[in-house]
Amino acid sequence: MNDSAQTLPGHPSPGTWLALQMERRQISVRQIADAMEVTTQTVYGWQNDRAAINEARVPRLAEVLGVSELEARRGLGYWVPDETTPARPAKDTAELERIIDDLTTVLERFRRWRKEGVD
Repeated sequence: MNDSAQTLPGHPSPGTWLALQMERRQISVRQIADAMEVTTQTVYGWQNDRAAINEARVPRLAEVLGVSELEARRGLGYWVPDETTPARPAKDTAELERIIDDLTTVLERFRRWRKEGVD
């Protein structure tokens, strides 16, 4: 099984979760296989936890099952954001820090200009 997908205590395994979703929605293994462009054997492997669903396939599987991507990620044991996750990715934070540095430089120049009358 994929190391990045993990079963949380008290939750069904990713394969069990998938099988339950398919049963609830009356979706067959063949339908999942066709929609995901994989073999039926691959889907059986997912259901039996012999193989993990590649994380890149989660959005499509969510669409096929009619669930949100977050619900699918959670059910399959992949990371999902929670309320403590920062809203901005790190690269946005770095960009904001650069802008603050630029504004600080402009403010310092303005103060010098006002004080000295020159740039």
